[in-house]
Amino acid sequence: MSIVQFKHGLVSAALACSISAAIFAVAARAEPNSDEMLIRRQVAAFYDAVAARDVDEMQKLWATDAKVTMITPRQKRTAIGWPAVKRAFVEGVFTFWNAFDALPADTPLVVIDGAKANAMFSIDAVGENSARKVVHYTIRNSQIFEKRGDRWLLIGSFATGRPE
Repeated sequence: MSIVQFKHGLVSAALACSISAAIFAVAARAEPNSDEMLIRRQVAAFYDAVAARDVDEMQKLWATDAKVTMITPRQKRTAIGWPAVKRAFVEGVFTFWNAFDALPADTPLVVIDGAKANAMFSIDAVGENSARKVVHYTIRNSQIFEKRGDRWLLIGSFATGRPE
């Protein structure tokens, strides 16, 4: 084997290793961990429950204690504690909207720090209010989760936006 062939072989091997490492790094970044996936599923379940106007399904997603908080684009004050959050859904969301469809416009950015997590995302929402007027919203949402056992439960949901 000549020195040129040897160097060419080393360069090829180094290039192959570099390409493999780059592909592995991209795949690792593209693959969310299981907690991220669980939180993203919770976000999807939240909007499924809103669309279904199902407060019982909504309750399954929340830590139902005195410390949970929520504010929606239509609320003037923050709802504090599960009874107030539940009332805000029933009176402020389910009663106001005859129909409401909201889906994340992008993949939620999930930041996890120990047993707490924040999912941030935008929502494209359209609904028919109780006056039968169709309203379109772009909503920016931050949902705060806490891991309890093997489940991530909502402890806060903060949404801002105005009708377009």
